[in-house]
Amino acid sequence: MDLIENTLTPILNFISELMDNPITRVILCLIFLCLGWKLIGWAVKKLSKSKMADKTDPTLHRFITSAIIIALRVILIACVVGTMGVQTASITTVIASAGAAIALALQGGLSNIAGGITIMFLRPFSLGDFITVADVSGTVVDINLFYTRLRTPDNRHITVPNASAANSIVTNVSVEECRRLDFTFGVAYGTDTELVRQTLLEIADKHELVVKEEGKEPFCRLSEFGDSSISFVLRVWAKNDDYWTVNFDINEAVKAAFEEKGIEIPFPQRDIHIISK
Repeated sequence: MDLIENTLTPILNFISELMDNPITRVILCLIFLCLGWKLIGWAVKKLSKSKMADKTDPTLHRFITSAIIIALRVILIACVVGTMGVQTASITTVIASAGAAIALALQGGLSNIAGGITIMFLRPFSLGDFITVADVSGTVVDINLFYTRLRTPDNRHITVPNASAANSIVTNVSVEECRRLDFTFGVAYGTDTELVRQTLLEIADKHELVVKEEGKEPFCRLSEFGDSSISFVLRVWAKNDDYWTVNFDINEAVKAAFEEKGIEIPFPQRDIHIISK
C-alpha cells in the first residue's frame, strides 16, 4: 500500500499543479473533450451493431442512436466546462432562457418534433409503406423528427409535416399482403343477369394475378337497380404489387367480353312521354 501511495501521490500532485495553470487546464480539458467525443461515437456505434439493435426498426433505431449521442455529448460538454472553472449554474440559466425563447419562436417546429416522436413509437407506418395521409398518397421514403417524405406513383416527392401526419387519418395499404379491388359494372335493363355474373366471374377466375385462396375467392352479385342500368359488383383480391395491373386488366377484359357477348353498357338517359290533349 505504501508503495502504491508513494507512486500515485507525485502523479496526483503533478496533475493538480497542471490544473492550477489556466492555460494547461484549458489544453487538458480540450484533450479530454476530443477523446470523450470520439469515445461516445465509438461506444454508440458498437451498441448499434448489437443483436438487440438488429431487431429494432431502422427508423426508430436511428432516432434513438441520435438522441443518445446528443445527450451524452451535452453531458460531456457540461463536465468539461465545469472542470474549466465556469459556473455551470450560469450556463444552465442562459441555456434555459435561450431554449424558452426558441420554443416560442418555433412552436410549429416543436409540434412537428412531437409528431415525429409519436410516429416513431406508435408506428402507424414504416419506410417503404404505401399510405394516404393529409390527402396525399405515396410510398414512405423518409421519416425524421420534422417531416415525413412520400414518393407518389408519378415520382413526385411530397413533404408532409409530422404534426399533420400524426393528427390525420392514415390509410396504410402495405400492412397486409393483399388488397381487395371493388368494381361496379352497369348493364342495360333486360340483360340476362346470370350471363353477366358468369362472364364477370370467368374473367376473374382466368386472370393469373387474381388471388383465389380460401376466403379471398372472386365475388360477383347484382348490387343495385339504377335509373338507367342494373349494377353488378365484382370483388377480387390481388397482391399489393399487382394491384394496378389487375385493376386495368379486369376493366379491359370486361369491355371486350361484353362486346363479344352482346351485353350492352348503357349511358344515362331519360324517357319523355308527350301527352296530347
